[in-house]
Amino acid sequence: MTGKERVLRAIEHRGPDRVPLLSPVPALSDFFYIAQYPASDWQPKPGYGPNLHRILYLIGNWKWNAFTPEKLFKGWLLREDEFGCIWEAPEPENVGEVNGHPLSDISQFASMELPDPHRPERFETFGKLTKILGKDKFILGDIGNGLGERTRFLRGFEGIMEDYALRPDAVGEMMDRLIDEWYLGLVEELAD
Repeated sequence: MTGKERVLRAIEHRGPDRVPLLSPVPALSDFFYIAQYPASDWQPKPGYGPNLHRILYLIGNWKWNAFTPEKLFKGWLLREDEFGCIWEAPEPENVGEVNGHPLSDISQFASMELPDPHRPERFETFGKLTKILGKDKFILGDIGNGLGERTRFLRGFEGIMEDYALRPDAVGEMMDRLIDEWYLGLVEELAD
């Protein structure tokens, strides 16, 4: 039984031969994980690293203009993502948390340019790896942070809670736009 068959049987409660295994070692895993990369022409602001795991950086097609080998081994503790959120991590292997929020007011979101989820390079590396390592595996795609997290990252916890209470329609419009212009596009790209 292939990994894909095993996972589907487990999902459908049709008795797989064993419990599906998710492992970072492709040969052992029933799943193949696909992550996304930033757009090729995007770069973090000077003084910040990319919000991208170092392993993904090494195997991927996205290149950081300010990269040096020293930064790879020491890690980057202040990072920026494509939305302009600033991540701070206490140590290199820690995901960290968002401490810099690009929107001081929710009204700014209407004019904010969102990243393009349909950029071909976003999943290019994993598209190639899937053909080699993901054959007969259940493909597990990563769309990054969820909708609630992204709204909090953009406005900050206090800001988005205030918006929920005082401007719920604006929060709804923000979420609708994030879904329509970002998340659905990622899902479409992963489905290909």
